Formats: sequence, structure tokens, C-alpha cells
Amino acid sequence: FQSEGAAMSRYAAGRSARQKGNGSIERVNAMLEEKLDSGLEYEALQLFKGQAARKAAKGDLEAAAKLAETGAEALIKRGYVDSASELTNQLIEIYKDGNCPVTEERLDTIKRLDGLYIDIREGRCHFKGKGSEAGLIQAGKLQTRFLKSAIAWSIEVGTRQHGDPLINFLLGRCLFSQGNYEGGAARVVSAERPKELVEFISDSMKSLDSIPLEIAKEQLFCLSLLHFLSLGNLRDANRSLKMWGERYPSSGSNGLLKFCKLLCLTCEYDAAPMFKSLADSLRGINDQSVDKHIAQIGKLYFGIKPPPSMLDGILGMLGMT
Repeated sequence: FQSEGAAMSRYAAGRSARQKGNGSIERVNAMLEEKLDSGLEYEALQLFKGQAARKAAKGDLEAAAKLAETGAEALIKRGYVDSASELTNQLIEIYKDGNCPVTEERLDTIKRLDGLYIDIREGRCHFKGKGSEAGLIQAGKLQTRFLKSAIAWSIEVGTRQHGDPLINFLLGRCLFSQGNYEGGAARVVSAERPKELVEFISDSMKSLDSIPLEIAKEQLFCLSLLHFLSLGNLRDANRSLKMWGERYPSSGSNGLLKFCKLLCLTCEYDAAPMFKSLADSLRGINDQSVDKHIAQIGKLYFGIKPPPSMLDGILGMLGMT
């Protein structure tokens, strides 16, 4: 009975602490709304930043993160994107400093905050700050910084070399919407989303001055397929190739697409001599991204070491390798 009584006491104490923490957040939130109603954006920001920092310093990371999240959500809904971004970045710093693991709940929080940035950029929330065009560009940059910071946290505390797939997808979508197609495609590949990759390249890319749009789309798709293979993801390389063929049936006659199909078959059937022939056919393209992916594919699937760079040669002569 004594042990049961002690356990009940501990449960009651923990419940009381959680209720107290929730009450504290509710009080701060009420103060925030009051300040925002009075147009005191800076004071509202400092209130939440200070409270979150104090909770984190005391080791109450859950309450600290909740304060940062709640404040960011309230500010961004009012259109104060710059101030909200200070709190979204503070939230990720709390996760990092506390070595907080990647959980579904934390991913849901990041996804929800990302959605609020999208609401601002697509006009569902009224933006306050710079002129409309400059403000929307700034909102996109702040959204990108938030997601990149979140990926860095997921790499730091997780087991995936390129970060959590969901956050990579959110960043890829964000970059595509800002016209950074190559950067966006790389993130969608890291997210292991072949369907969305094909959709984004097909539907989101706008015309480029230097090259016809359809050719630019095919080139980016082929570069992304090489990226899938360089990550050892033959499954999604094949899936994306199939989806691309269904969307663009006539593209099979394109030399670049033929090359990608042959490369996938070469990796699937461990045909090293064929890979060397395909790699040799790319000599003279002078594209660092392609060279990097081909070198990694050769190493990963066929154990072919890339040729040493000039720097490697110099370091070798100096006995530094």
C-alpha cells in the first residue's frame, strides 16, 4: 500500500506540474493577444522569446518548445512574419540544444508552421511589413531558413544522413515555389518522393530564357534520376522513370532519357563494363553535378573509385593523404 501511495503521489505531482505548465502558457498567450491587439508586435515577440528561453534554461524543454510554437503561430496569423520567424528558429534551437529526437509530434509542428508560411505567401493571411512583392520574397526566404534549420536538427539527432524525409519534402516544395528548381528537386529526391518529383518538374517549372522549357524539364529530371541512383535508391529511380514515361510517352526517343534507362538497367544487373561505356560517353559534358553523381554511382554499385583530383595528387606527393 505504501508503494502504491507513493506512486499515486508522484502521478499527482506530475499532473499538477503539467497543469501548471499549461496554465502558464495560457496566461502568456492571453498577454500576447492583448499586446497584438494594441499593435505591440515587438513587445509580444520579446514576451514569448523570454518565457521560452527561461523554460529551456530550467530544463522544461516541452514547455519551452510549446511557447515558441504558440507565439510563432499567433504572430504569423497576424501577418508578422519576421517576428514569427524568430520564434520558429528558437523552436528548432530548443530541439537542437535539448537533443530532442525526431518524433511524429515534432514533425507535425514543423509541418503546421510551414503551412502558415504558405498561407502568408498565397494570400490567405494578411502580410504586415515590407511592400507586398518584397514581403512575399522575404517570407519565402524565412520559410527556407526555418526548414533548412529543421533538417540540420534532424541530421544531428537522427540516423538519416540527409535528414528527415518529410522536412526534405517540405523544403523541396518551398524551393520549387521560389523558382529554385535544381535545389528543390535535390530535396524531393532526398525525401524519396518520385511521384512528387515528376509532378513538381512537370507542373511547377516556368520557362527559362536560355533553354526551351521542355528540354529544361527533361534535363532536370535526368539529373534527379542520377541523384536517386547516387543515393543507392534504384527503386525510386525506376519508379520516377516509369511515371515520367507515362506523363511524356514520346520522350523515350530522347538521347538523355535513353541514357538514364540504360543506366538504371546497368545498375540493376551489375553490368560494370556497360557502366564504364556509359560513363565514358559523358566525357566532355563539363557538368560538376553530373560528374559527382556518376562517380558516386560507380563507387556504390560497381566498386569503381573515381579518378583522383589534382588536389588529391598534390596532397599525395606531400604525404598528406
